[in-house]
Amino acid sequence: MCLERVHRFLMAFVLALGAGLLSQGIHEGIYVIYFVIGMLFIFGLTNFCPSVWFMRKAGLKKCG
Repeated sequence: MCLERVHRFLMAFVLALGAGLLSQGIHEGIYVIYFVIGMLFIFGLTNFCPSVWFMRKAGLKKCG
């Protein structure tokens, strides 16, 4: 798999985790969702995301 696909999967998984926590009545799940939104906002402004940096260090290559 390539970097962008893994990153999107990771974002979807963490958002689903936060939503699952909220559906179980664990209100801290909203902080998980806020964290992902914040990281996406920072990634959009600066083109830096810590998870992308770690995945590149792990050897994943860009798509295409």
